[in-house]
Order: sequence, then structure tokens, then C-alpha cells
Amino acid sequence: VLRVVPVYALKFTFNDTFRDIVKVDDRPLTFSRLILSGTMAGLFQTCITYPLETVRTRLTLGKGLGVEYKGIMDVFRQTIRTEGVGGLYKGIAPTFLTGSPYVGLQMTFYEVFKRNQPKLEDDKMMLGQVYRLLCGAFAGLIAQTVTYPGDTVRRRMQTNGMKGEAKLYSSSIDCTKKIIRNEGTKALFNGYTANAVRCLPGAAIQFWAYDLLKSMLGA
Repeated sequence: VLRVVPVYALKFTFNDTFRDIVKVDDRPLTFSRLILSGTMAGLFQTCITYPLETVRTRLTLGKGLGVEYKGIMDVFRQTIRTEGVGGLYKGIAPTFLTGSPYVGLQMTFYEVFKRNQPKLEDDKMMLGQVYRLLCGAFAGLIAQTVTYPGDTVRRRMQTNGMKGEAKLYSSSIDCTKKIIRNEGTKALFNGYTANAVRCLPGAAIQFWAYDLLKSMLGA
């Protein structure tokens, strides 16, 4: 919750803000402007929330790598003490290159799918809600598929040199090269199926909830 709430709140807020900035008239935004707005939203959101991503990854993978943490604040303390503040931002480069476009693709495809939603009679509004859920689910899946290799590199870099251990990778580029050389290109998609299954309902619900709240608030 500590990570999810600010990530989603900032992502949608920045996306709406940048859409207002790039809008030049009353016509719907073009595909390129939608991509630009979403990607910039992802970039700004990442700059603010990335340390929380690092903490989550270390809490999840730390025990398997022989590193014990007592909780969220302990991850912050140990990381800063042994690796400096920069340790909280390990792997941010591939996140800029793939995480920001992930938000851009997700936001863009949701908008494109939503624009093509068929007009329904009042007695079929429930079907319209189901369509919106599907729009969000498939927008998330497309974005996830395109950017997943960068997510793999990000996770590897976030655990690289934990607690002052010797680093396996000198940079994100080095990490990518070693994964491909030692494990094959398929290794960049390790865990994709599980993430896709989790992504579908997650993306569907977040977009549906956002549209619902906007309509309730009259935004």
C-alpha cells in the first residue's frame, strides 16, 4: 500500500497534467501526444517513487540472497548505511528507458481502446463497464509485454551489491549483456507469465476505478 498509492496517484495526476500541457485545441490528442504525456508522467512518477520500488524488491528477494531485513525502515537504514543514498536508486536507468514508456503505452492504449468503445443503450451500461475493464487489462498487458526486459534488468540491478557485497554488474548495460550471454535472451522474460496474470486484473481495476472516481467528482 505504501508504494502502490503514491505510484498510482502520481501516475494519473501527472498524465492528466501533461495532457493539458500538450493539448492545442479541442480535438482529441493524437497517438504521439498521448505517448508523450504518458511517458513524461512515468518519468516524473519514477523520480519520486523509485526508492519504494527498491525497498519492495529487496524485501521480496533479500532472504533468498542471504540478506535479512526487519521491515521497510530497516531496508532504508541498511541500504543507506552500506551503499549510500544512491543505493536506493540502483537500476533507475533501465526504469527510465522502459518504466516510463510502460506508463506511456499503458495510458495511450487505454485511451485508444476507450475511444473505440461501442455506444450502448442505457439498459446495457453494465456491458460498458465490462468493456472498460477489458480496455485497462489489455492496455496493461501490451505495455508489460513491450517493456518487460527492462523490468528484469531493473530487479537485477536493485539487488546488485546488496549490503556492500561484490557487484555482479557494473552497469545496466553490463547486466543486460551478461544475462543474454550467460542465460540467453529468454532470461529477460523470466517470470513474465506470472506478472502477466497479475497485471491483467491490476490494470483493469486501476483504470476502471480512476474513471469511476473522475465521474463521481465531475472531473
